[in-house]
Amino acid sequence: MADQLVVPTEDIDMSAEDQYNQEMIDKVDGNDMSTERPALDNSGDKFQGDYNKLKQSYEELEKKMHGSNNDNDEDVPVDVQEELGIPQDVPVADAPFDIAALTQEYTENGSLSAESYKQLEDGGISNDMANQYIAGQRALGAQIGTDVKNTVGGEDNYNGMVEWAKNNYSPEQITAYDNAVNSGNIEL
Repeated sequence: MADQLVVPTEDIDMSAEDQYNQEMIDKVDGNDMSTERPALDNSGDKFQGDYNKLKQSYEELEKKMHGSNNDNDEDVPVDVQEELGIPQDVPVADAPFDIAALTQEYTENGSLSAESYKQLEDGGISNDMANQYIAGQRALGAQIGTDVKNTVGGEDNYNGMVEWAKNNYSPEQITAYDNAVNSGNIEL
């Protein structure tokens, strides 16, 4: 076996990078690089690393700070509820209208009839609230349309694509396209 040759580093002119590398090697050579982990000192830990004890203590603290975990207003006296403005015995509508039928009516006619507004009002939904909902749905539809058009480079590119599809798609492909566009799902 060959003898190991040791060259003293003092006599060699090293670059800054070489010097740094040598310093790191010297540090590694001088340290114990064992993979054993030191034992944890749990002497100050009253839970001794036991998660269940910690969880139990936390739950007890929550109960102490927030009362029970029950978030019902039943624990709050009625007079306090009234002071806070919590309404008592709020009537719940049984939805005397069919939202799917109303949606279809709006889609076909572009508006709701006076009779439909009356059904909504009987269900606790004012005309203003219904109109706000419709405006919100129209805004969502417009946003989806804008997003779709932007994915192909804008409205002009989209219109060009639609025109190309009219001229080149089969009736089955046109039906599939129409179904995808009318679904409102831009992920298709």
